[in-house]
Amino acid sequence: MPANSRWDLIRVLKGFFFFKRSEIDMICSRVSCLYADHNFIITCFSNKHVERDLHERCVEEFELATLQKDDNITPDLMIECCDRLLRHKTLLSPLLKGVHLWVTNYYSVLSDGEMCVPWNWKL
Repeated sequence: MPANSRWDLIRVLKGFFFFKRSEIDMICSRVSCLYADHNFIITCFSNKHVERDLHERCVEEFELATLQKDDNITPDLMIECCDRLLRHKTLLSPLLKGVHLWVTNYYSVLSDGEMCVPWNWKL
């Protein structure tokens, strides 16, 4: 919660109610936590949409058979990976056509042909 908002809340609480200073601090800290949680939820929600859009773009533009990620790859990491893939599209497009691509924390090619690349892959 921005500092000005906190002091505005304190002024309102003091003006309308008879609270002790410790009670006002407790209420303000809870409001600050709710505000921080709200911003976190909005960020996660919007990142999930960004991730979904970049995922679809990568599958379409590289003509991937599949694009999946390990459970430990967060939306932020997947966004970074997909964004880097798209920035190197001209170089990677012919190499990734029809590939089953997994975003992980390691490089590997599985026996069924799936290719694993870390989210922070290097050219």
